[in-house]
Amino acid sequence: MDINHGSGSPSPGGGNGFTLRNEVSNNLLTQYVFSSGNYTLYYNGVGRGSFDITSGAYTSVSDGRLKKNIAPPTNQMPRILKLRPTSYPFLWDKSNKPQMGLIAQEVREIYPGLAPIIESTSDGAKQDLYGVTYAGFVPVLIAGMQEQQKQIELLQQQIALLKKENESILN
Repeated sequence: MDINHGSGSPSPGGGNGFTLRNEVSNNLLTQYVFSSGNYTLYYNGVGRGSFDITSGAYTSVSDGRLKKNIAPPTNQMPRILKLRPTSYPFLWDKSNKPQMGLIAQEVREIYPGLAPIIESTSDGAKQDLYGVTYAGFVPVLIAGMQEQQKQIELLQQQIALLKKENESILN
């Protein structure tokens, strides 16, 4: 299949880009390749993310102007410590090549928003599967590292104080 579109702004349903439309909800997913080569995704006309032409890296939209109720995550270390990284081959992989990851049902108990249900069908029957949004763990792990750093700095201060006290006792 070869899909060509004109230049100009992506226009959902209007000719520029490739648009998929759900006939029940009328939701639109538009894919557009800019002249720079970057491949961008839109949902109902609003940018959601872009693939970089050079590296292939995906960048999701994270503009602060599109967010509300912004708050830092707190007390992440106890939750992070409950996560269980695992190694496993997928059932369908005949080579049994081990993968690294998390089990979605376990993640869902700790971080429900990072283990969404993926609608799927198998042999014509609907089957909801659980997925893991690994990119969502970046802010969680950064918050956990920041919590650890505060603990390390507090311990360093306590050690320095104990050294001073020890020196004054010995002298």
